[in-house]
Amino acid sequence: MPDKWLEYSEELADAAERLWHVRSDRMTLSVNHSGRGDTDHIETAPAQPRAYVLLAALALENVLKGLLIAHDPSLITGGSIPKRLRSHRLTSLAGQVSALELSASDRGVLSVCEEGLPSWSRYPVPLRREDHREVSIVPATFHDSFQHLHSRLCRSLYELIKNGWDSGVGARVLGCGSVRYGDKPYLTKPFPWVKKPKEDHAESEGDSK
Repeated sequence: MPDKWLEYSEELADAAERLWHVRSDRMTLSVNHSGRGDTDHIETAPAQPRAYVLLAALALENVLKGLLIAHDPSLITGGSIPKRLRSHRLTSLAGQVSALELSASDRGVLSVCEEGLPSWSRYPVPLRREDHREVSIVPATFHDSFQHLHSRLCRSLYELIKNGWDSGVGARVLGCGSVRYGDKPYLTKPFPWVKKPKEDHAESEGDSK
């Protein structure tokens, strides 16, 4: 159900945001040596833990797969997750989403997350030595770029399902509302699937007597 993919993507992004603010006051120092015993240069950047990139990557993966399912219900109506949805290649998943336009910044975020997702952001060592990847120092701009991209993807998915979504095989989203995307909660308005109970005529007649 695409609403569940959206819900979990939001949860992962919220967790990533909390982690960002906890660690944003720390710095990472990177020292590069020339091999001759002297130092080429020293770089400093905000310390972004691997867990932050992992959460960001999983949040993007969930919303992208939710978008694909919302556009094409046949992907999940066969009773199993198809091969194309088992991929962790975020750039490929994004390329399959209809009418999705990506900026250079968006592609940069997807690329960093895609590289880290199966390797350095998930495990301290690779399965094979030849698959080793150095842990990237994520630039400070990554945070804002990720937030912008994730928010835009989530809103696109929300707009697709807020008025209802039908899988074609029985499973349906009857409608949803979220203050996260600017909707106002109408707590007095009945849900569309709640039917008014029929009057008990016998009881009504008894009351009239």
